[in-house]
Amino acid sequence: MAIETVAMSGSSLFVLLLTWLVVTRLDGRTLSDLRLRVDRRAMVWMLAMMVVAVANVVIVGAVMNLLGIESTAERIKDLPLPIVGALVLHQVNLAFLLQGFPEELVWRGWLVRSLGDGRIAGITSVIGFTLIHLISKGGQEGWIERILYLATPFGFAVAAVVVLWVSDSTWAAVGVHAGSHMANLVLFVVPVDRTHPVAWVLEGALWLVVAGVIWFLARRRALIASH
Repeated sequence: MAIETVAMSGSSLFVLLLTWLVVTRLDGRTLSDLRLRVDRRAMVWMLAMMVVAVANVVIVGAVMNLLGIESTAERIKDLPLPIVGALVLHQVNLAFLLQGFPEELVWRGWLVRSLGDGRIAGITSVIGFTLIHLISKGGQEGWIERILYLATPFGFAVAAVVVLWVSDSTWAAVGVHAGSHMANLVLFVVPVDRTHPVAWVLEGALWLVVAGVIWFLARRRALIASH
């Protein structure tokens, strides 16, 4: 686990270095344009999005149970504490160091700002991020399931862009992305089959609802403040 942590930390730092070079040499901007300032507000946003991600998975499991869709996932239980700790650390490494931080750094931290930080930039980020998941391996069988699988990355990509704009922090987007992976720890409590097509669609839809609610509340707050 120590070797894995060092290796994944190195990959994140490598992506950060490359992004810094692109931002400063290609775009002519500064590192602050990546919106990576670490402060209380940014951390609250990130943690809040992680909680939402876990809640989404729990809701997906509950809805699938109501629909009579039996889960093929097994609850992780009766494991020695060191093994549980190793599994949690592995999930943290995967969620933050390998995927959540470096991918959001590129797709939301750099790309959105580089393309002008407007609607076109957000749409481009969402579409590009969604389409690359056509080659993901998440239990899909056939092209229909590959298309359905895109519902989840599309949903949380939209949510990531929205929270990026509302919070003005890339850490909020990291919370969405990393939280989606950290939600696998729900298996310690209840079995949720996240490889089922219904789960992909439900989870993506829930993220769209989250994005819509956050955007609506932010606009409402802005209107109230303007008056």
